[in-house]
Amino acid sequence: ETAGALAAAVETGWAEARAVPAVGLRVARQTVALPRPAVSLKRCAGGWVPGFFALPLFGLAAETELIGAAVGDTAWVTIPGELQTSFGLAIKRELRGLFGAVFLAGLSNDYLGYFMGPEATASKSYVACATLYGPDTASCLTDGALDVVYRLAERTRPAGRSAPRCAANGDAR
Repeated sequence: ETAGALAAAVETGWAEARAVPAVGLRVARQTVALPRPAVSLKRCAGGWVPGFFALPLFGLAAETELIGAAVGDTAWVTIPGELQTSFGLAIKRELRGLFGAVFLAGLSNDYLGYFMGPEATASKSYVACATLYGPDTASCLTDGALDVVYRLAERTRPAGRSAPRCAANGDAR
């Protein structure tokens, strides 16, 4: 039954597919400065631990590179870790209409841990604890990924849509 449903979906997709003219590969890259990484004791232990209590981590990346590529109406952008789903959906939502399909390639070119927003890191959890660059870095990477894809499309990003940039001297608490 499942195989029949899958086969029917493939046949429908194939029937609706349209040829796209051959075009070249376009590539763009962007360096994103990262805040100093730290292990937040509040996000790891919870309870009474004050939010400012964090153990700094030395020797980890101070910046990362996002790479985007486009072929025809399909674009990809790399993310150097695991980006919270809501940020990936926000990227795809903003880019709707710019490309036929946009893919995020997480765990690409580096692994810098989890990138979660403030809501997801507000309480003690494994993922919150492993958000080493702090809860604002997901927004900075999202912003950088959007900039890369807009450059691939040779379009200017609409005014007022940019998020704050990560500050290299920021704190990842």
